[in-house]
Parts: sequence; structure tokens; C-alpha cells
Amino acid sequence: MATSYVKQSYSGTNSPVAFTSDGTSAGTPIRYAYVAVENLDASATIYVSTITTSPASGTDYTVAIPPGKKLTIANELPYWTQASNVIQKGSVSGGTPGTPAEIQPNGYSLYGQKTSPGTVVYLNINSGTGGWSVEGTG
Repeated sequence: MATSYVKQSYSGTNSPVAFTSDGTSAGTPIRYAYVAVENLDASATIYVSTITTSPASGTDYTVAIPPGKKLTIANELPYWTQASNVIQKGSVSGGTPGTPAEIQPNGYSLYGQKTSPGTVVYLNINSGTGGWSVEGTG
């Protein structure tokens, strides 16, 4: 299925779901430390991951969500912060990079060194599943 791009939350049946600043594929990736996923189906378990593109029962980095339940899961992608990829002040000739304490909007590190990997939620859902919702929580 095609990726669904959202700002903060999504309900439906498409998987995966990618969080971006404007809810489109052109938006800046948004990284959430946790996501809340609710299984809206009355009988089928769904499998969720933020790192494995094909989550399934018994596989690493996969969480099973029983019918009618809502779970908050951690974003399993490697830790990323804005300051972790900064060029130190004075290390670039002809330019003056910012200090490591500066904060840039929209998930980019200082001086554009590395963009946030954002958060993508992959779901393994059976056809006919009654749907689910996913929400970035922190």
C-alpha cells in the first residue's frame, strides 16, 4: 500500500504512516519518541513496528496489538537530536556555523548537516481488518 503522510494522527487502513510537518511527502519528517496505536477491529490482532517494514508475529521490533486495545510504543529508530550532528564553530573555513546549543525549526540539525529520520509506523493488517489509529505522542 502507499504511504500515508500525516501531521500528528491518522485513522484508516493504509500502511505505513509517516509523520511530516505538513502531512505531505514533501514535508519535513517529524520524529516522535512514542506513538500510540489503537486496534479498532473487534477480532483481528495487528502487528506494529517503527523499524521493521514487515512486522509479524514473533519477529524482532514488532508489537502485537489485540483487538480493541490501544498501546503506546517507543520509536525504535536510532536516537537523533538536533545538536548531535553539528559542525563545531570555527571548523569550517569561510562560514560561521551556529553553536551546538542553537535550535533550528522543522527537525533539521544546525547548518543542515543531517535531517531528522522522522517517525514511520509500519502495520501488518489482514484484509478486512476494521481499521486502526496511530498518533504521535511525544
